Amino acid sequence: MTSTQMVKRVLKYAIVVVLAILFAQLISYCFLDDIIVHFTSNSIVYIGVRIFLVVVFLILFLKLLSGEKFNLSFGKISIISFIIIYVILLLVLTIFKAETLNREYNLIPFLFLFDFTNVNFIIGLLNIGANTLIFVPLGFLLYIWKKNIFFAAQFCLYTSLLIEVVQFITRRGYFDIDDIILNTVGGLLGIFICRLYIK
Repeated sequence: MTSTQMVKRVLKYAIVVVLAILFAQLISYCFLDDIIVHFTSNSIVYIGVRIFLVVVFLILFLKLLSGEKFNLSFGKISIISFIIIYVILLLVLTIFKAETLNREYNLIPFLFLFDFTNVNFIIGLLNIGANTLIFVPLGFLLYIWKKNIFFAAQFCLYTSLLIEVVQFITRRGYFDIDDIILNTVGGLLGIFICRLYIK
């Protein structure tokens, strides 16, 4: 194995680890933390649950990326299940945990760039990063499922649009065209990452 191949392989496994950590963190934050807090406030429990979930997702992702270890039907069912679970997590994270606000909207693209001048630089950077990274796993899973860039990108776009519309209607956030742009970019990034694995 050449040094280039070695670097590429290490990079692929590093990306899988990051995705597993992201999935574990989202599930813990959306569902498990509220349950755990009723029983204990010990930080070791919180960390242990996250480590356990990371290991579970690592095993599942590595098997999903190895076509020889799954038959086609089971693999597709697993991927579709992950997509459904992740979309539900997105809804919980962006709608059900948000506070009720006035109905507001932003239809001016790339207004988020002014966050760096009008708001704290770190806050602006975190907002852009969060809105982008939160859709990376969805793009990753969609490309594994269909292996179609156009389909996966459209799904991410429409999912983000749905979330923004629901946020506006329910007043659990406000409609922001920049969120849709950043979410879609995150989905495309997930597709690109997945293409490193699946040619």
